[in-house]
Amino acid sequence: MEITIEFDLSQKKLIGNEKILDVPDGTTLLDFLESVDELIDKACSSKGLNPDRFRTLNSSSNLNGCIATVNGQAPSGLLEHCLKDGDIVSLLYGYCGG
Repeated sequence: MEITIEFDLSQKKLIGNEKILDVPDGTTLLDFLESVDELIDKACSSKGLNPDRFRTLNSSSNLNGCIATVNGQAPSGLLEHCLKDGDIVSLLYGYCGG
C-alpha cells in the first residue's frame, strides 16, 4: 500500500516536501516512521549532517518533538494506529523563539 509522508520545514530542505512510500498491509504508524527515519539517516549521511534533529522518532521509539497526524487527525493509540492505503501522514515540529 502507498502512504504519503509530508515533511516539516527542516526536513523539506533535506528531503523535499513529501515522499510516497510503499509499505506492507498492517503497517503501524511506528513502523512507518521507522522507515522514514531510515530515509532521513541516509540523506543526512550523504550530506555530512547529524540526523538527530531531523528524525521523527527518538531512541525510545517515541515521537521526537513533533506532532504526527494521519489524514489531518491524531488517531487514538497514535503510534499503534494501522495505516491504510492512501493515508497521508504529516509532521509538524514546534519551534520556539523569534
